[in-house]
Amino acid sequence: MRNIPVNLTGFKLRVVEEPAIKTDMEGRVLTAYGSDDPLYVVGVFAKPVATEDGHRGKGEELKVTLSVNPQGIEEGDLVELIG
Repeated sequence: MRNIPVNLTGFKLRVVEEPAIKTDMEGRVLTAYGSDDPLYVVGVFAKPVATEDGHRGKGEELKVTLSVNPQGIEEGDLVELIG
């Protein structure tokens, strides 16, 4: 799996799908490279922050894979992705 840098400056991220352990098509748990730690996937909706004139662009739903358990995150929470 590749890490792809993404600049989310100017976007608000809201959880739309609570974190779940990531599995493959056969239901096997996917793990972080070189470890037995499971990967987690969370769905977020990225919506641009309003400009000075009040315009907001279209948003986009993203599936984000995390290598740590994002405990305490629930649907509807505003989040920030770091690193």
